[in-house]
Amino acid sequence: MKSMMSENKISDVLAQKHNEVTTARPPSPTGEGPRVRLYLWLCFIAITLVVAGTSCKQKKRETHTHDVSESKQLYTCSMHPQIIRDQPGQCPICGMDLIKKEENSKKITDH
Repeated sequence: MKSMMSENKISDVLAQKHNEVTTARPPSPTGEGPRVRLYLWLCFIAITLVVAGTSCKQKKRETHTHDVSESKQLYTCSMHPQIIRDQPGQCPICGMDLIKKEENSKKITDH
């Protein structure tokens, strides 16, 4: 009986040591574990945002104007005034003939 109790104690001690050994983790090579990983992820996200922000900046657009000389005539569609061409032809939307665009014409609005 005595030997059985000592065997039970020995097996209990061995089981306890086994649990301690299998649940113990070696120290992380990067340091504190979850805190360091969180810090590294936050750094990675911050760097990514900085790089994306600086690469997506709009380049300064050059503004230019087109001088339309009086000798150059423009043609437009009476149904689609957004269509403007520098030579007579047909409207690509409705097929109507393009008419000469008047320089000093006023837009008519219904109020």
